Amino acid sequence: MDTLLINSALTVICGPLGAGKTNFALNLVKAQAAAGLKVTLIDLDIVNPYFRSGNYLSELKSWGVRFLGPVHSGDNLDTPSLMPGIDLAIARASSTAPVVLDVGGDPEGARSLGRFKAQIESVTDRQVLFLLNFSLQETPTVAAAQAVLHQVEASSGLAFTALADNTHLKQFTDEACLERGLLLSRELAVRAGLPLVVMAVPAPFAQCFPAGDLPLWPLQVIVKANWE
Repeated sequence: MDTLLINSALTVICGPLGAGKTNFALNLVKAQAAAGLKVTLIDLDIVNPYFRSGNYLSELKSWGVRFLGPVHSGDNLDTPSLMPGIDLAIARASSTAPVVLDVGGDPEGARSLGRFKAQIESVTDRQVLFLLNFSLQETPTVAAAQAVLHQVEASSGLAFTALADNTHLKQFTDEACLERGLLLSRELAVRAGLPLVVMAVPAPFAQCFPAGDLPLWPLQVIVKANWE
C-alpha cells in the first residue's frame, strides 16, 4: 500500500455512491492500526443507509480503531445526526494519531464535510481523495467523473488533493476492467491537475497487474451488501 496514505495525519475519502469508499476506508484504518498508529475513523455519510462504517464496529474494535459517526435509531429509515467531538478529533489529527473520514457519495452527502472545513484545512498533513470507479453508471467516462468531482468540491467547499483508482465490478472484475479504470484515472489526473496516488485492486490481482510506477493496493473485501 502507498505509504503516503498510511502516514497522512488526515485522509478524507469522497467519491460517487458505489465507488467503494467505506471498504477503502476500512482497509486503510486497518492498515494504519496494524502499523501501530492510534487511528480514528469518522463516518460523515448521513445520506446512504446501506454502506455504513458503523456497521463494522466489532471489526473496528478488534483492530483498535476509534469510531465516530452518525447516531441512528436502529433502522435504515431514520434521520441520523452526527456524534459530538468530530471537529475536535479532526483538529487533533497527527502522524501518530491519524484520522480517516468516510464521506457521503454525492454533492448532497458532501455538505456534511463542509461543516468541518475549517478543522480539515487546519491540518497541514492531509489528503482529500476523490475515489474513482469507472464501472459505475454515474461515472462511466472521464468527463462524468470530473463533473462529479467539481460538484463535490462546490458542495463541500474543499478542494481535492489527489485521486485514487478503485475501478472494479465486484466478483466480475477482470484485467480488462482494471486496465480501463487505470487508463481513465490517468486521463482524469491530467485533466484535473491532480496526482493519482494509488490503484486499489482485488487481492488476487495485486501480484500480476502491471501498473507501472503507481502503487498497487490489494483490498480485502470487508463491506458487503445485505443481499450478498
